[in-house]
Amino acid sequence: MWGIGLRTARATEGDVERAIAERSIVRSWPLRGTLHFVASKDIRWMLHLLAPRILARCRARHRQLELDEATFAKSRQQLEKALEGGRSLTRPEAYALLEQAEIATAEQRGIHVLSALAM
Repeated sequence: MWGIGLRTARATEGDVERAIAERSIVRSWPLRGTLHFVASKDIRWMLHLLAPRILARCRARHRQLELDEATFAKSRQQLEKALEGGRSLTRPEAYALLEQAEIATAEQRGIHVLSALAM
């Protein structure tokens, strides 16, 4: 929150919280695989431009973690269902949901699943 507020002229904590709640800014992995807040109006073009390169760099790690297209598809199905209607999940809640669906999240598998699906 402080990072966003410091980069925005005259933003208050309430302004930043409101932008997150109203989804005028979203958190994703558009650059270098690092989480960033981005204007929601810009996230699609940014991911379209940048995600293929990031995902290509992750392929070897995905193989090491035994993350294949079937695992990503099953993860996507589970998470989309849980997020219907504008609901949200914390990272631990998302991991618990994946674990219940027999998708292991240990050894960095969880974060790689979430970042790949976000892209």
